[in-house]
Amino acid sequence: MKKRFVISAGIAGLIGLWFYYRDKKYPLTKGYYLMNKFSIPDKVVTLSNVKLVNKLLSKEGLPKTPDDITREIRYIKTEDKEKIPLSIYKLKDMNRNIPCLIYFHGGGFFFKDEAYMHRLVCEYVKKAKCMVVFVHYRTSDEYPFPTPFKDCCNAIEYIWENAKQFNVNKKKIALGGDSAGGALTGSCTLWCRDETDIKPCFQMLIYPVTDLRMQTESMKKYSDCPLWNSSLTKKMWKFYLRNGIKGKKEYISPILAKRFSKLPPAYIETAQYDCINDEGIAYAKSLKSAGVKVQLEDIKSVFHGYDVFLNTEITKKMIEKRAQALYSAFYDKD
Repeated sequence: MKKRFVISAGIAGLIGLWFYYRDKKYPLTKGYYLMNKFSIPDKVVTLSNVKLVNKLLSKEGLPKTPDDITREIRYIKTEDKEKIPLSIYKLKDMNRNIPCLIYFHGGGFFFKDEAYMHRLVCEYVKKAKCMVVFVHYRTSDEYPFPTPFKDCCNAIEYIWENAKQFNVNKKKIALGGDSAGGALTGSCTLWCRDETDIKPCFQMLIYPVTDLRMQTESMKKYSDCPLWNSSLTKKMWKFYLRNGIKGKKEYISPILAKRFSKLPPAYIETAQYDCINDEGIAYAKSLKSAGVKVQLEDIKSVFHGYDVFLNTEITKKMIEKRAQALYSAFYDKD
């Protein structure tokens, strides 16, 4: 009995020390207390496990939309003659001259979209008074680069070419995304400038991946930060680029672009305890140095993907900021 007590006390003591260490290293803001206790080991992220998770996500289906928002599913043809779905959200009373956000979700390029992401973009619909086109691009568990990038380009082309059908104002089309979707946003914005006549009015990058080189200080420092870390980032690039790098590197890693001029204004958001914090800030600086208007929000005491918890104070606050940035891009006079 005494031996069991000693063992139990020892285990409890070790757990307590671990909690103390994590609290000191990652003092998170209100609403995230338990999140700093955990870090996802990269060994559990294998292609077979990712495919299993994606099967479960596919079975989950899309969440119910708010009463004042409609959802339409459109299937579009891709460059390789396949079809991908777009989830199109808009307010029921919006019927002409509609601003539009084309949105690319995060998930390391390899995870499919989750329900909370759709709830999140519905907030943009309501608060920014716009249509959101949520792109279900094919993910790198099955389709490595360049397929996810090209799917996103095809979605942009489809909305641009069919803007009249959707009552969308071509002068008010923005691109946006989170994490890996932020990389796709940056790369697609560069692609629009360099290879098309499509002119997005705005770009919104939420804790974006921008640099495949993985040489920043935050990448070196945050190997065990909550939810996402540098080991997982390395695994992400391994999956995404397993067929090699083809074409322009900036279509993978937007910070590698040779020039950043003549790009639309940007909202860029970064998280303090995030291995990709520095590359998001560096991308904002690259845009600014080229004369691009940038709103940079470096959020303290949060981690990558913190807005998966939609009801925390900081998530609500930042949703408002994102929506206000979108609203200003769509409705403020030049």
